[in-house]
Amino acid sequence: MRCVVPACAALLLAACSSGPMPAIPDDPQAALELAAGLLENQPRQARHVLESIDGSALPRLERERREVLLAEATAATGDLWDAYELIRDFTNQNRFSEHQPRLQDLQYRIGVALLERDASYFIFGSDDEDGRIVLTDFVERYPTDPNTASALQRLGEAAVEAERWDEARRRYERLIEDHPDSEWIPLAHFRRAMAEFEALEGPAYDLPSMRRARAELRDYLAVRKPERAELREPAERALAIVESWVAERYLLDAAFYRTLGNARGEAHWLDVLLEEYPTHADAPAWAAQRDRARAAAGASGGDTPEVKS
Repeated sequence: MRCVVPACAALLLAACSSGPMPAIPDDPQAALELAAGLLENQPRQARHVLESIDGSALPRLERERREVLLAEATAATGDLWDAYELIRDFTNQNRFSEHQPRLQDLQYRIGVALLERDASYFIFGSDDEDGRIVLTDFVERYPTDPNTASALQRLGEAAVEAERWDEARRRYERLIEDHPDSEWIPLAHFRRAMAEFEALEGPAYDLPSMRRARAELRDYLAVRKPERAELREPAERALAIVESWVAERYLLDAAFYRTLGNARGEAHWLDVLLEEYPTHADAPAWAAQRDRARAAAGASGGDTPEVKS
């Protein structure tokens, strides 16, 4: 057992408590009451008692209570993944238990604690990965839970930190669509737009993605009108970059058709460029280049290769 106190201290109030193990009563019900009394301040001892109880010797409701207490004690001793597995198994077998709200809250806190702890272990995985699994399961099982919007935000931030831009965009998009009244909505709109931008590789790649990122950033700044500088200024810088990339891409496409001897194709991309950036400082030079290409196309006569947008 790894005894590690996570940053989410509210979950593990006494994760590494010490002290002798108590004598375990022969009566399963008495042992259950003993464990319940130990849980808050001595979770390690409570877990020891709970694990010693034969659940089959208890009535159904008390057996459920033992399983819930064991999940809580397991989490409180730092074995967060093991606690999650206990919650998952209990939920799968007792879908309508009166304890379900209590376990939902515990699952959310376990996921948060794993993401905050993120102590990588050996080659087998990490707390971050486990936290993502726990919270992903949480948002899929409980889409209307009060903590689901925050769980999506946590998952989105974890994706941003790991530069998993498509995942980040999807998490925040779902938050926006399913929880429009959440306190996280201003951040979600910012993150969704920036994730589209961050996924770009530069002007030579994927014009539709650049156009989509440009549209997201334009919409974010024009519609959301962020007042906070830490949201507005990065979005403005990103938009300036993607605007320059799109323009550069149109010039690259025009140059490509020029090398093929396809003046009509060159003129087409310069028309697109001028239509989208009519006030750009270089617009007069682009227009002159476009006019030369049109003249060349007219002089060549006949058909020219197809122009692809």
